[in-house]
Amino acid sequence: MDFQLENIGIQCEVVNCNARTRTRIEMLSHYRTVHRGDRTFDVPCLAGCDRRYRTEDGLRKHLQSHHPRFFEQNIEAEGVAPSDSEELDVMLQEEIQRINSPLDAASISSTEEQVLQKPHNYDSALYLLCLSDERKLNQVDLQTVMDATTAFVNKEIISVLSKTISSLRDENCTHFKSIQQMEQLYRSPFAPDPFEGLRTQYRQRQFYSKYFGMINPSKIRLPALPSDYGRHRTRQPQTFKKQEYVVVSLISQIQCLLQKDDVYNQVFSDKIPIPGFLSRFEDGTSFLENPLFKQHPHALQIHLYLDEVQLCDALGSKVFNNKLVFVYFTIGNLEMRYRSAFSQIQLLSIFYNCQVERYGMNVLLKPIVDELKKLEQGVEIVIKGVTHNIFGTLAILTADNLASHAVGGFKTGFSKGFRKCRYCLGTDVEIQNNFTDEEFVERTKSSHNLHCETLSTDEAEYFGKLYGLTSKSILNELEFFHVIGGNVPDVMHDWLEGVLPLVICKLLWYCIRLKRYFTLEMLNHSIRNFNYGHHEVKNKPSRIQLLHLSRSKLRQSASQIWLLGTLLPLMIGSCVPPDDLVWLTFRYALEISRLIFKVQICELEICRLEFLIAEFISLYKEVFPGSRVIPKMHFIIHYPRFIRKLGPLVSFWCMRYEAKHSYFKQMSRAIGNFINLPFTLAYRHQISQSKHFMKNPSLFLKVEVVTPPKNFFVSLVSRKYCGLIAEKFDIPCNSILEIAIHTLPWITFCSTKFKKKNTVVLCKTVSRPNGAFGIIKAIYGYLEQYVLLVEMYHTVNFNDHLQCFHVSRRRDNFHQLLYFSELLHHKVFQLQRPVDLSVSANSMYSLSDFIVTKSEINNCQ
Repeated sequence: MDFQLENIGIQCEVVNCNARTRTRIEMLSHYRTVHRGDRTFDVPCLAGCDRRYRTEDGLRKHLQSHHPRFFEQNIEAEGVAPSDSEELDVMLQEEIQRINSPLDAASISSTEEQVLQKPHNYDSALYLLCLSDERKLNQVDLQTVMDATTAFVNKEIISVLSKTISSLRDENCTHFKSIQQMEQLYRSPFAPDPFEGLRTQYRQRQFYSKYFGMINPSKIRLPALPSDYGRHRTRQPQTFKKQEYVVVSLISQIQCLLQKDDVYNQVFSDKIPIPGFLSRFEDGTSFLENPLFKQHPHALQIHLYLDEVQLCDALGSKVFNNKLVFVYFTIGNLEMRYRSAFSQIQLLSIFYNCQVERYGMNVLLKPIVDELKKLEQGVEIVIKGVTHNIFGTLAILTADNLASHAVGGFKTGFSKGFRKCRYCLGTDVEIQNNFTDEEFVERTKSSHNLHCETLSTDEAEYFGKLYGLTSKSILNELEFFHVIGGNVPDVMHDWLEGVLPLVICKLLWYCIRLKRYFTLEMLNHSIRNFNYGHHEVKNKPSRIQLLHLSRSKLRQSASQIWLLGTLLPLMIGSCVPPDDLVWLTFRYALEISRLIFKVQICELEICRLEFLIAEFISLYKEVFPGSRVIPKMHFIIHYPRFIRKLGPLVSFWCMRYEAKHSYFKQMSRAIGNFINLPFTLAYRHQISQSKHFMKNPSLFLKVEVVTPPKNFFVSLVSRKYCGLIAEKFDIPCNSILEIAIHTLPWITFCSTKFKKKNTVVLCKTVSRPNGAFGIIKAIYGYLEQYVLLVEMYHTVNFNDHLQCFHVSRRRDNFHQLLYFSELLHHKVFQLQRPVDLSVSANSMYSLSDFIVTKSEINNCQ
């Protein structure tokens, strides 16, 4: 084998470029990727004729028109001896077999056999997959990483081979020549590429689909409208850009999810109801009366969500061009704690908002509805080699009010509409004077269908205004779903972004400008210096401006509004008289907030909610004369009815879906590519989902536990409650002296952070089985088990004025050791003392007493 690898191949003709390739087609690709746009580009024709070209595009067009066979055959590089190449391959294969010969084939497990059957570039593809998802690299950056990684790997291999050759020469070994040939190979332009077959985005997509189970998004061509046709002033046929949008197959994603054992068990397991409480969709009348769920109780419950998202600067020139509409879905059969994870929120479709205005929702949602129709009739899905007939239907449609009206075929103008509500037929006059659900005529499926039929008559415009309709929704074509009853309210948009900020604005304006209980500077000082808990800091309210109060619009997010409403009684409660009617209105709003955000609710609490809503709106109209009942305030009147139908409203609210938008916003900024943006974002999202699927082949639902990188190990016997800790961890008594456990300053469980000496939890005691407060004193871990040492507090009473619990230390210094599963729920609280804005007022409690805000606390009284 006396040939020089450095002198073979196709040499690049561009000045100052020493690149070589094996084939002329590879050289053409090299010209495109490296020298496209290069001013020094001047190369001859690769097919052998005497033409020369200054651009890569000109060379490619010349080859396509004059040398079409150039692309049909892979012309080998000049000077490569096939026999030498084959001999080198045989030598490499023999070397590999020699290295692996001591292994016994019978000792290889079935799992390892599967690994050996993977393609040689499997690990390289997995490396690219994780890198592009976690670091959000675009294709250009990914190409740079591949080139740098290849150069680094080859350099290290050459270094190892050189050292091996030197050591073999010193030992007078005759095998160093074969290794020397390998070194020459890695020094040549034809060195093995670890990313072979993965150099282009197309090949990466094909590999991910075949080996990683990635579901590729599909492009749907939209029909051309008459306005697209016409003649240009040059009398030439006018060309127009084709309209497309992206859809990811619903059935394919369901099939991929059901392959996971834990997802399959969650979907097809019997749900045990809590007697006397509504805690999930299966407890509501909509599930019990649905014919599909009666016949197939484990049928899939599809929750659909859609929303428009602005990915560019809101004040930029491209604000309308890059406004996208995202359609997500989740499987409602899963528990709420699993369903809220980003990995469980699947993407269905992405399209431009301008396409909605041009074609309408019915056209854009048709592929999704077609798949839902198949699912209602039953779809055969192979799970673990067994064919199952899977049924399912659309159970919940969630969106903001504008999108809900657009999808349902209702009018989207709330300001001057005759009938503004999609739940009842109430007129504007009735909305301003009636405050209970029984006082309105409910929209029913039969009446809605009759109203939709009038839209096809000659008087469609009149009937559309009369009934508040624009069209018949395509979702009504489903057999087991209807927009009446299925198009549900969202507590985040109605309450946290509608009613609650409005009430807070009017309360603060009343206290600051009218009654002058305190000043705006005092309020902002209290907001800035308040003792927030570690779980509250990220949602700390922003500074409040007087201009925003005058316009009744707070510039706060939904999470900030929720936290501000919860903590406001502690900030300003000491300055407001308890008998103030405006303060009473705000207290009613806080109590309504606690009831609509409960994850378990009983019939007595639903009746209480009906009464509070009526009293709240009536008192609101009384204390704020001239104020109108806004549509979002009217929507909450129907909440008790929907809770009885669907269960707790918080189980399908939009908060987690809205948080999912952050992934696409970050991705669009990272890739910096706004050409065919829907497909790019859908493709990158599917890459992320396939990475989650690859983490564990059989499990997908996992409670994430995060601990500090450094844990402190201590002797078990040195702990004060060593006997209780040993009993909790099942440690034998004779091993206590030998066992060391680790103590943690904090731990994150189910996305909730627990910190010792700073976190209040709600748990059971013998005297208070419905719940009592306790503060975490220590966190212990042993063999991936974790317990909380909780010092229990005594609940003195509930303070109506401050809307919080008054707690104090127990005299018996009672402690409990609890697993996370033994907590009533995974919400955490903070010990507080009321803020005194007035200098002369006395503190309400002594220094030994504390208060706990009553926020999201269930069954604790």
